[in-house]
Amino acid sequence: MKFKNKKAFSLLEVMLATVIFVFLLGICAEILIWASSVSHKVTAKGSSQNEAAKSIAWLISDLRQTSAESIYTDKGPSNTMKSLSFLSGIDESINVEYTMIMPAPKWKNFVLYYLRVDPKNSEKKLLLRKTFYDPLSYPYAFKKFIPEPMKPVDINSLCDGNLNITNRNRIVARNIYNLEILELDLNKNSCTLKVRTSEKSKKGLEEKAEFTTTIIMRNTIKQPI
Repeated sequence: MKFKNKKAFSLLEVMLATVIFVFLLGICAEILIWASSVSHKVTAKGSSQNEAAKSIAWLISDLRQTSAESIYTDKGPSNTMKSLSFLSGIDESINVEYTMIMPAPKWKNFVLYYLRVDPKNSEKKLLLRKTFYDPLSYPYAFKKFIPEPMKPVDINSLCDGNLNITNRNRIVARNIYNLEILELDLNKNSCTLKVRTSEKSKKGLEEKAEFTTTIIMRNTIKQPI
């Protein structure tokens, strides 16, 4: 039986193979890092879009359950809205109750939306939502169930920037930078709402969008099921 001589790899061949392997490994690492970065950006953008959509839907749902007579908007020096408040017939039980004397809802609390600069990023704003109940200061609203707006003094005290999450205090969105009531019609019990959002584009640039809708408020008379 004859054995063929097998030549071992030379040192030069081993070094060349190692260099090629390291080079290919570096290319693969760069591709993985790039793919991961793109994935994070897409996820972040999708998350911000979902956050904006959910907050707008929440705000619209709240407005549909109120009365136009209870809406109060507080504007800043540049005519931008600082806060938006109104009565709500919904509490943690998410059930609307109606009075026996007339087909009107039993108001359970005030809802307050307001914007505040994000303490972690001064270029962004937080949209916060608070609920407030005080039957002694608002007997018409919470005892006689007659719609009335919240008093400016209470609004100012509630717009304190408290970021502790509770049932009465929530951060609704981080990419909404302006709210505006374009029109409030007491006769039709409706309002036109404009919301401006801001998010990062694929190129990392700030993109702003506007959403406008007219909302019919249902809680002046009991609606049929």
